[in-house]
Amino acid sequence: MIYIISDEIEKNHINHLSQSFILKIFIRRVKRRKTRNSGVYIIT
Repeated sequence: MIYIISDEIEKNHINHLSQSFILKIFIRRVKRRKTRNSGVYIIT
């Protein structure tokens, strides 16, 4: 039982880390798109 519980906690921790990592990448991409769009608007 102890092994199963610890394994579940590790999986949840890894999932949390991967989710936060994906969120950071998504936010960075959105920021880049916004800056690119504003640059395009300024050029036009």
